[in-house]
Amino acid sequence: MVLIIKQRAILEEFHQMLQILELYIKIAVDIERGILAGGGEKHAFCEAALLEDGSRQRDIWGADWTPFNQSIAYESIINIRPSQNNRSMLIQDPAIQGSCHGYTFTTNKRFVFQSGWRKKFSAPI
Repeated sequence: MVLIIKQRAILEEFHQMLQILELYIKIAVDIERGILAGGGEKHAFCEAALLEDGSRQRDIWGADWTPFNQSIAYESIINIRPSQNNRSMLIQDPAIQGSCHGYTFTTNKRFVFQSGWRKKFSAPI
């Protein structure tokens, strides 16, 4: 299930986003609007949800978030953008990676996944 997260996520939303892949969540972050979509099988599904919500494609970047170890992998097919000088699935610009990280692990109490969620999850066996 793909959810658009515009404020700090609650535990129920995490469980909904983890339904498909169980161990990690595919996310797409709109670095201009400061929101993200998470869940589903593909980053493209998250990207589509953000586009439908009014985001611009050039502002959306894909990543994977693993709640069990609080890690982010900045790799997705939606990140391949020669027109934005990103010729790889990996987000190559450290500033864009930083924006994605900032909106995923917020320090300003506005959005999304706060540190410490690991304690609320246990990895499936």
